[in-house]
Formats: sequence, C-alpha cells, structure tokens
Amino acid sequence: GRRGLAARVGAGAMSRFVRQSQLRNLVVEPQAPQAAWSELRAADAASGGDLVTASATHLAFAEQGAGGAAVGVVRVDRPGKQADLRPESCQQGAVLDLAFSPHDPALLSSAAADGTVAIWRAQGDSGDPVALHHRVTLGLASSTRVVCARWSPSVEGIVAAVAGKKAVIWDVNRQAEPVALAKLSAPLQDACWLPASNGIISLNTDRTIALFDPRHPGASAETHEAHSGRAAGRVVSGGTSTHGQLEHYVYTTGTNLTRDRELAGWDVRNLSHAIFRAKIGGGTSSLLPVVVPDTKILFLVGKGETSVRAYELSHSKPFVFNISTVSSGSAPALGVATLPSAACDYMSCEVARLVKLTASAIEPLRVEIPRRSKAVFHEEIFPPSADLYNAALLADEWLGGAEAKQQLVPVQSLAQGIGAPQVAELARQTAAREAAEEEARQGRAVRNSTKPSTSPSAYIPNTVDKRMTRIMGYVPKFKYASGSAAKRDLTTYNLRPGAVAALACNSDRFALPWQGGGG
Repeated sequence: GRRGLAARVGAGAMSRFVRQSQLRNLVVEPQAPQAAWSELRAADAASGGDLVTASATHLAFAEQGAGGAAVGVVRVDRPGKQADLRPESCQQGAVLDLAFSPHDPALLSSAAADGTVAIWRAQGDSGDPVALHHRVTLGLASSTRVVCARWSPSVEGIVAAVAGKKAVIWDVNRQAEPVALAKLSAPLQDACWLPASNGIISLNTDRTIALFDPRHPGASAETHEAHSGRAAGRVVSGGTSTHGQLEHYVYTTGTNLTRDRELAGWDVRNLSHAIFRAKIGGGTSSLLPVVVPDTKILFLVGKGETSVRAYELSHSKPFVFNISTVSSGSAPALGVATLPSAACDYMSCEVARLVKLTASAIEPLRVEIPRRSKAVFHEEIFPPSADLYNAALLADEWLGGAEAKQQLVPVQSLAQGIGAPQVAELARQTAAREAAEEEARQGRAVRNSTKPSTSPSAYIPNTVDKRMTRIMGYVPKFKYASGSAAKRDLTTYNLRPGAVAALACNSDRFALPWQGGGG
C-alpha cells in the first residue's frame, strides 16, 4: 500500500547517497605475533626516508650498530624470531633510506648520512639466513647526506640520489660517474619518479613542489607552493596500473599555517594548484604515505603512532575517500611499507599487506576485500600489476630520450616469477598451438567429407514409420537409438571435482574445476 510505496521510495533515495565501491568493506587487521619478524634491533634515525622496505621476496630495515649504518634483510616467507640475522654495514653514517629495485626483488639500495648510496644483493637458499653482499658504493663529491634514493620505476639500473639541492642519477650497472645531474634552488626533502620515468617530483624545504627531468639539467624546474607549514613532508606517485588517470597524480603530506597535518593531491600536468587538500587530525608527527596502485588505496601512518588510515583514490572529485582508520597494535611505527600484490595470499582476497617497523619487530597487517567465495580467483579486485622482473627500458634508451611505463602482468604469473616477456612468449606459443590444432581439425573434417558413405543416401521409411507418421506426425530415423556405458578401461578415475559443476570437452581433452589449492 501507501506505506510500502513510501518505504521503497525512501530506500531508493537513501541508495543514491551510498557510494558504490568495492573498497567500502576493506578490512585492515594486524596479524598474530607469530606472523611477525621479531627479535630485531631497528635503528630510529632522524630521517624522513623509508627505514623499512619490501619486495616480493625480502624485507629490509635499518639495523642498530656501527652508528646506525647497518642493514638487515629477512625473507618474506620466514617470519618468527630472527636470532640468526646477520646485518651488514659498509657506510659510515646512519642509514636514512632503503629501497628495493622495482625490477629485481633481491637488489637493494641504502642511502646514508655520509653522502653515499650502497647497492646490495640479497642471496641464499630459502632455508638459510639471508646473506647480504655489497656490490658498489656510489659517493657524492660533496658528501652531503643523502636523504633518499629512488629507483626508476621503468628503467633498468637507474637510481636517483637526493642530497642537498641536487638529484644525482646513477646507472648501477656502469658503476662509474653519474649519468645525469639536476640542481634546484632549495634543498630537497623527498622525491619520486613519474611512472614513465620522464620526470621527478620533489618536495623541497622552501615549502614548494617541483617537477624536473634530470636528462635536461639546463632546463629550469617547474616550482609551485605545496604546503604552507614548515614541517617535513613526503611525496608519492599514483603509480602504474590499469587506472589510467591516476598515473598523472602525486600525493604529498605536510602541514598548513596552523600546523595541522594535511594530505594534498596534484596533477603533474598542472602543478599550479592542488586538486584537493584534506586535514589529517589526531597527531603532530610526520605522515608516511604508501600507495597501492593496483587497488587505488593510499595508506597514511604517522611516525611514532599506531593508527593506520586507509583512503580510496579517484580520478574525479573529490579525488580521495576516507575508508577506515584502525589501530596497528601497541608499538609505535618507525616506518611502513607494502608488499606487491603477487606476494600476498590473493586466493583468500588479500589485496595488500602492510609491514610496520617497530623497535624490535616488523609486524604485518593484512588488507582484505571480503568476498563470499574464496575458492575462485576474483579478477575484479586483482587487476594486472606492474612487472616485477623486467624493466621497460634500458638505461641507454632512457638517456637517449625514450620514455615508457612498466608493462602490466597478471598477478598469478607474477606470483610464479613470470614477467612480461615470458607471458608474451607463452601467449604466442598458445596461439600457435591452437592454430595448429584448428588446422588439424579442419584437415580431418575435409578428409572425412571426401570418404564414400557406406550408409544409404536417404532415409527410406518402412510401413510402421508411415503408419506412425499419419497418426503422430513426423517420426525421426533415430527413434531406436540406444547407448551403453563404455568399457572400464576407458573411464578416468581419481578425479576431485570442485564445488562448481562445470565440464568442457573437445575432440582431444576435457576440463573441469579441481578441488583444493584454492580452487
């Protein structure tokens, strides 16, 4: 009646104000103590860089000892007490920033206060402690403390060392002089590459944001006011993903004139103004931003705090949506990083895994988008991700003016260690095999059609068929068809069909869902 109509209209009006998003039910929860990497001695350097970093296979953190210049590395798949950890040191100053190469999960850089960047390689079998081998030390002539070292997201072996008013570009494979040098008018606080490696965005101590291409040192950097406060800030890129417009956005943290912490978003195509600004209350410490490009999630963690704030990024107004704020435990955070999607338990809908560095442990936080069924792979929440094993460009190509984004690869392939070239080769082989099978089927069909038929050329009804046709209408010639079970030796046994009832077959094979192994 009228009351039911009013209820339906009210429900429809309310649904118009509910934002449709697959991240609305995002769950961020700390894991059990047994899942943490414990018995560590993390260094708490006065740094705005990353004191913990993650790849698909390893975690690295700044370790106490040798003046805070030691680096410790543990395996992602070996949580628990790290009593056999062997930290290594080759730098004189405190470690201020750590970063794994985006194209080699075992290649690590450490930036230190003595003006050097050390390149390390993690080695060892899965059952043994990680052995950290020093490859080369890249030294700056001025010995100015290196606040951060940022790997190019799409060029092999290119790393930018940010120190003072300079961004020094090195090719770690050459191990010689820097290949490029960019100078700005003010010291840099933090920096990040654009996804196509065609520029670097920096946040500077004069409260400005700058865009410059280190391959053109003579060109002046585009500079605009970022945050009005004087507190240290950070900058991160939207990254490479299937969400095309987000690759043009960067996000900065800082403070305003009233010392309120704020998050700002920028479109690199027009840095004259921020596309949004949002106040972040509840503390005074500097904010550490982490972006997960595949799922458009931005995490904010205050250094020395325990809260984790999750936001959904968008390419349209208001550009950012608050999802949730959760506690990550009782221990304050010294640093935070995230594992690639391929290193997460994607069959249980884990879209990301945060790792929080504390004074004595690295604690994981599971990030999940709940789904009713966990027996199948949910493609809608796991889009293709950036290749973790192959760079889009070589250093010489990039220095010659080329630019390119990382190729996107299915998460399942990355989890198996398969990169973009191998995926393309497998696709080529599959297409060739299917073409050969189709050609063979067509050949068999042609040969069968040319064989003389041994059966009568036409159906000749008998007397009974003629009588039934007059009484009941048309009677097919297969009315007496019958069948029987095949011999036992033609039956396939010991199958474990999955919960989904599905079966497909062709002339050579049959396929069905298999029980176990996540479906």
